[in-house]
Amino acid sequence: MVTSPPGWGNDELSKFLQRTHNNHYAIFATKRVWYEKLSAVNDLFFKVAINIINPPEPVATALFYRSHSAFLAACECAMAGQIVESMVLDRSCLENAAYALHIHSHAGLDVLWLNRNQSDAEMKAMKKEFTNGKLRETIGNCDNRLLNIFDHLYERSIDFGGHPNQRGVAGSVKLERDEERSLFVQTYLHGDGLPLDHALKTTAQAGICALRISQFMMKAKFELLGIRASIEQVQQGL
Repeated sequence: MVTSPPGWGNDELSKFLQRTHNNHYAIFATKRVWYEKLSAVNDLFFKVAINIINPPEPVATALFYRSHSAFLAACECAMAGQIVESMVLDRSCLENAAYALHIHSHAGLDVLWLNRNQSDAEMKAMKKEFTNGKLRETIGNCDNRLLNIFDHLYERSIDFGGHPNQRGVAGSVKLERDEERSLFVQTYLHGDGLPLDHALKTTAQAGICALRISQFMMKAKFELLGIRASIEQVQQGL
């Protein structure tokens, strides 16, 4: 049995981390439908990740791995009850997949992306080629319906935490009043309820969307591994 190291739980940070870990257990035990969706999405990411050998496009491939890593981090936050923070990571999952496809679809963008910090001119050139509009155009050229899904999830992630917008902040605030004072209560770790379900669902949807984007840069591999058919099955109910 794994035991906590000496001193664990004696300071506020380790106490908080222990609470998040306890929440992971709670979601695993009580939210089986959502947990199994997240696990199934991760299995698809993982199946692709471990079967990439000598990639012809190393930059785009590296961004696929970052998309997977962001998805895992989003799962951690959502299952911990950090629903606002999970949206930041959902956005990262989507953006990394979009960057990967954009680089795959346009020769020379890998070098432009790698050189963004070499000079002011290269920074400006990189930013010009990696606007949200150009990423959207690339996705739309592959699948216009997928673009609509990407847009919806991207904007949702921004509204609920990807940027410091009112929906993300207000959804974690409660106002309590008594005769003497008004108290703003900030929720860092959400318990069971609609906001938690929303975060779990959004994370699963973001992962599926990122996989569907990624299939356009690795079509043969996705077909060989049966990922495309598996995506159709896993996304049922999302």
